[in-house]
Amino acid sequence: LIAMSKEIDSLPYVYQKLFKVRTVTAFIRFEASDFEITENATNNDDKKTPAFRQKVEECFQLLNSAQKGFTDEGYEVQTLRIATNSFGEWACDASSAGSSSSDMVLKNRLAMLDQCLDDYDVNFCALGPARNVQEIGLCPTIVEASPRFSCSANIDACDVQNATAAANAILKISTLGEGDPQSSLAGGIGNFRFCAAASCCVPFIPFFPAAKCDSNASGIEDVLKQEFTNALSPLEKISNEVASKSSFPVKYLGIDSSFNPSLEDEGSIAAAIEQLKEVPCFGGVGTLAAAAAITTTIQSLPIKLIGYCGLMLPVLEDQRLSELASEIPSKLKISQLLNISSVCGVGIDTVPIPGKCSADSISSLILDMSGLAARWDKSLSCRVFPLPGEDTGCFTKFDSPYLCNSRVFDVS
Repeated sequence: LIAMSKEIDSLPYVYQKLFKVRTVTAFIRFEASDFEITENATNNDDKKTPAFRQKVEECFQLLNSAQKGFTDEGYEVQTLRIATNSFGEWACDASSAGSSSSDMVLKNRLAMLDQCLDDYDVNFCALGPARNVQEIGLCPTIVEASPRFSCSANIDACDVQNATAAANAILKISTLGEGDPQSSLAGGIGNFRFCAAASCCVPFIPFFPAAKCDSNASGIEDVLKQEFTNALSPLEKISNEVASKSSFPVKYLGIDSSFNPSLEDEGSIAAAIEQLKEVPCFGGVGTLAAAAAITTTIQSLPIKLIGYCGLMLPVLEDQRLSELASEIPSKLKISQLLNISSVCGVGIDTVPIPGKCSADSISSLILDMSGLAARWDKSLSCRVFPLPGEDTGCFTKFDSPYLCNSRVFDVS
């Protein structure tokens, strides 16, 4: 890797063509009172602009300023996103938790936020983590409410109750859209927007669906390929300039230097690692060493870092990983992904599993993830796709620009 780095330094790369900015993410903190003006208004005169809408507008201005700064310098920005604090702090009525009126409040506030995001053309919004069994039970409602919304569930190591609740939420989400082939949730794809995340995950992770806010702030996520420091320095400069020129208080938090694959040609992280002579086949000997070396490098850059800053291995977002899992017998197992996660990130991500998989099996997998995260104080998560009617070894049939297809994994 050191030799490769020296060789790269001598090449005349144009950084703007070397990678794309996956997203500019603004983090925002909501309070329940931010939504109450509109809810309690009795006539049009009383319907003043609610605080949550003002906050989204400020985020929108910030996101567009950052996007303009990047695009003016020749960088392509793929998405603009917003992440909030836990939805349990602002979307639910704590005084009537679990009642029909509480459900109505939740759906009303989600509809208000969804309309606001639509007005400002923000198509991705993570609503933070569910913190307990009751809130985890609301996650399917959030996923179903809008294709813009993502959320997660906080899981402590050995927290069987929350892990079981998350497993049940995963199974319920997998059935959303059943019977309607035109639904955006059909075929179990709803779990693309939900995951179980270790409670030790740091705030301000920009990767969805585990993204969450802890205080008023903004940050960016970038997917990189080579020459980390030289490539990222211009982005850091632009971000600081955007923050300093903002008309309202903004703090630039840093860059998530994670390696994340794309579905484009030569966009596979696994295939890139297989170019090393020490790694004849990803998942075999040499893989752990390569993953550890890459992670160490991207976590020690002389720039302001935030988020996972790890090596991302989402099976259905990496062509080579999906190919390895599709071979008979499969050359990629969940246990291998967990093992590699011990030295990088992000855990178990976009892994298709049988639709008949039990909640106990999914809960055990979530506990493996949270136990690993707690032991090494790592930000990890678990995002699996139970596919209704599909069993181990069946080939997935996703029709999504964000996912490739592979065979269903065995969870046992």
